[in-house]
Amino acid sequence: MFNKILLSVCLTALICVPAFALNFDEMDSQTISLKAGPSDVTEELSIAWVETALYPKNVTRGQEVFLEVKLTSRVKEVVAYLDSSQSPLPLFSDNSKDWSRVMKIPESLKGGAHLIKMVIRDAAGRAIQRSLDFVMNDPAEQAALEGVPLTVINTSIVTDKGETVRTLLPGVKVSAVTKAAFYRVRLSDGKEGWVEAQNLSDPTEELYLSGLKAFKEKDYGRAASVLGKTVEYSPDHIKARLLLVQTYFKLNEKTSAMGELKALKEIAPLNPEVAALSDSLIGNVAVRPATVVLAKKPAPMPAMANTIVVSDSVNLVKGGRTSKGTAISSALASVLSLTKSLGTKIFEDGWQVRSAGDGLRVVFNCRQERSGKVEAENFEWKLDPDTRRVTPLNDNARLLMSRW
Repeated sequence: MFNKILLSVCLTALICVPAFALNFDEMDSQTISLKAGPSDVTEELSIAWVETALYPKNVTRGQEVFLEVKLTSRVKEVVAYLDSSQSPLPLFSDNSKDWSRVMKIPESLKGGAHLIKMVIRDAAGRAIQRSLDFVMNDPAEQAALEGVPLTVINTSIVTDKGETVRTLLPGVKVSAVTKAAFYRVRLSDGKEGWVEAQNLSDPTEELYLSGLKAFKEKDYGRAASVLGKTVEYSPDHIKARLLLVQTYFKLNEKTSAMGELKALKEIAPLNPEVAALSDSLIGNVAVRPATVVLAKKPAPMPAMANTIVVSDSVNLVKGGRTSKGTAISSALASVLSLTKSLGTKIFEDGWQVRSAGDGLRVVFNCRQERSGKVEAENFEWKLDPDTRRVTPLNDNARLLMSRW
């Protein structure tokens, strides 16, 4: 079992002695982004053991993080790059095997998942790279998440301070406190602990489906409250915004409805559902456009990963191959097309990238409606940015990878 050590003391020492090495074996594994193992035979630089680590992996703006690389062979240099930055940050060593440095998180960095790419190069110019992910927390995002209902989807162990709090079975309800690669959740008896994010439902979908249920039950006040929370947490959730507009009209809050509709047009100007809703509702507004006071658009919340990390990661997954050699993008399109042809209504909510601790979690979000019931049917993969290996994480992705 890992034991926590006092980070502030270590960082102070690191600033004074750059080559000082922290012992990651003494740290809580939930606070470290770690990748270790021998180099692959396909890599141009052969090293028997390569260990890279970043601590802590949940940070705030302006905070310092510690980077370390341990090798069994001497190399000429190790440099780090933040996301797609072309500005190298050199690591320091006094023996050419153990490298380290302290890096300050830029104040301008947006919330969500980010990557530190460490390039290891020998005297002959041969190189390998190792990428570690970390999560930049944003106080506004955490405030929006507080209290969001979550459903356990896989048997999970709740841990806190290195000890097991409880084992949760699928279907159990918990509420979110904070989130990174792990969720901190509050149980029904008030106890709190950490649960792996992949074992819990997507909070955005939990909120949206709760709002949809309230709307269908004609509890429009509750629907407006829940859908408003959904939009606050995920401003780009088109379905939630569409339903929120309709909810405001049901409540006769036409000014709010028009403000939300305007925000929708800015976010998705070419979306046919947005255009259709606008055409059907605009004639019901009794006030003239000039007198409408538009509702303030919620402040944009940070994506789970920055746009460059999202774009690169999604493209790598789309270009991955199933066991039959089909591109994942083509296989996914085929599955969706087949499902629609059978009469099932599909709502495609797009791609999302999140931190997975030892790689990235890439999710294609979609929902299907059957017999009037809307259910999430996402496809989830884990991506290693260095090897570009794509591994299915849930049943939908596994079936797609094996049958198409």
